[in-house]
Amino acid sequence: MSKRVLIYSIYGRWLTHTYLEGALLHTLRGAGAEVRFIACDGAFPACEIYRSNMNPRHKLSCQDCQTETFELLRDLRVDWEGFGSYIDRARRHEAKAFIDAIPAHQLFDAVWKGQPIGEWGKSSALTHYRMYAPDWEDAAFVAITRAVLVATILSYEGCVALFDEFQPDVIFLMNGRFYPHRVAIEVATQRGVRFITHERGRQEGNYRVVDGASIHALSDYDRLWEIWKDISLTTEELGRIQALFGQRRQGKNLNWEPFSPPPSDEGKVRQALSLDARPLITCFTSSDDEVATMPEWSEGAFPFSLDWIPATVAFARERPDLMVVIRAHPNLGRQGGNKAALAQLELIAADLPENCRVVRPKDDISSYTLLDMSDVVVVYCSTMGLEGAVAGKPVVTVARGTYGEAEWVTFCRRPEDYAASIDAARARGPSREIARLALRQAHVQFETMHFHLALRIQRVAGQPATLDAMMPRHVKGPLRNPLGLVTGLILEGTSHHRQVTPADRARSRADEDAFLLNRLPQLCPETGPLFAAIAEASGHLSRRDPRTALTVLLQSAQREPRFVLTWLKLAEAFTAAGSREGARDAWERALAIDPFCREARVALLEHGMATRARALVERHHEQLIYHLPGDALGARVQDWLQKQPGPSPAAQA
Repeated sequence: MSKRVLIYSIYGRWLTHTYLEGALLHTLRGAGAEVRFIACDGAFPACEIYRSNMNPRHKLSCQDCQTETFELLRDLRVDWEGFGSYIDRARRHEAKAFIDAIPAHQLFDAVWKGQPIGEWGKSSALTHYRMYAPDWEDAAFVAITRAVLVATILSYEGCVALFDEFQPDVIFLMNGRFYPHRVAIEVATQRGVRFITHERGRQEGNYRVVDGASIHALSDYDRLWEIWKDISLTTEELGRIQALFGQRRQGKNLNWEPFSPPPSDEGKVRQALSLDARPLITCFTSSDDEVATMPEWSEGAFPFSLDWIPATVAFARERPDLMVVIRAHPNLGRQGGNKAALAQLELIAADLPENCRVVRPKDDISSYTLLDMSDVVVVYCSTMGLEGAVAGKPVVTVARGTYGEAEWVTFCRRPEDYAASIDAARARGPSREIARLALRQAHVQFETMHFHLALRIQRVAGQPATLDAMMPRHVKGPLRNPLGLVTGLILEGTSHHRQVTPADRARSRADEDAFLLNRLPQLCPETGPLFAAIAEASGHLSRRDPRTALTVLLQSAQREPRFVLTWLKLAEAFTAAGSREGARDAWERALAIDPFCREARVALLEHGMATRARALVERHHEQLIYHLPGDALGARVQDWLQKQPGPSPAAQA
């Protein structure tokens, strides 16, 4: 008997999610499943497609949304049913009368037919006005909360009827945070129906899928970290994480709009904030309204971010030997703004001790520049802690978030331990072992947890629309068929993640050691003699004595062959000595150690063009394009290739 799968696509206008749901409909049916696809047909009086403080509903909102959604479903070749057909019309009036009779301050305690619909609708209601906690004196907030809870009741009634009729074995739906999806998960749980949640991933063009939990549940993070934390990373994996974090610093390769401006000059930031030479503690807040209904994320010293900020100011007041900067999350000022958090920031900023600064959400100061300047990084559910630790910086988290239990972070669990936690992190200092573990954690959270699949509708006049699927070249083996893997997860319960192999467990730490030696040399004492040799060789080169420089550098490379800077300086010395082949060999050796070394890659491209070595240019051009899309040098090389005899790169591909 084929399995019955319910694809619950209530917010179809959010294209990224609907692309995946539509693609899976066809894959599942191809595997023999009976699939029902449910879309919203204007069934609810409130939803997150139209948010009250950003893009409020108007009389034609549902029609506009349905027009766009139904066109998308047509192009995806999806046959669907409207959720509204499962809701008894009489229930609408009954639900509204029930909610209207509840006093405002009791709305989140509302119970309908034994179901805590007030709790189920809480996240959606708070989202409409970017609130962390309700303001029952705000008439607009109370009004949208009532509308949301009416919609939550209708969701419940519709889901009960839908489940009664279709009797699904599995339901596949978006993250589980908003009321339609939360209700569907609760009904599925009560009936013993398996549910699988999905969400867009941390990179452009990827997704995350979780079996049996909300996408925000920390159990999945903890489980995968336990599996992978002792597995050393390869040079390729390390390079991808570094490239990804480098892109994030520039606001690139995100599945959302960038929050922070790109890094800027540290001196200018110090001047703008009047920072002196005292050690710098930087505190990065979260977009706290987004975790308001995720209590496990907030476990720790300060269950409410709004309590942590005053405690930080008090800490600064007691520690005049330190500089403290509070970087308010840039997202607090977007999408209508989190008014409570913004008001608190202004109140705090009016009475700061002389050693404390507040950077407001819209201030033109890069979070990454502050991160680079910091001696200790303190976070509340922020990825900035992980990005700081990848550079070896000591990190304190005051809320559990996705990595609070990890070995590389100092987790402050009680308010009274806050100052001691910061002092302990300072005493720990920067460390390559912090960086090592943080890199592994980053690989788990940005790669292992996700699958790469960029889905886009292509429309050409006069032809049926098509759904194109793309993924990076580094994805290998079964992972190149993510729809098949997710279909296996849905129908058979087989894992869609890459499994640890004996070869993984047998890895040494050699690649990590080489990576840390080259990317964080300031944390590796053994680099002292290597830098001294480079300095000595530079002196010989400045005196036009490349032979002595080569002797010094070759001896240094023999003692420690993994240091990329030695090979780059050797290439310079070989060039000065007139040995093109010696220089090429040195650049190749640098790339063998670090395939992401741009300086060596660019030098080999220039060398290849100068010597008309087309094969060499093509090989390194492909790598340059892959790691630096849209790079100006890449365009120049492409132009050079087009002018050379022989097959074009496009023809070869």
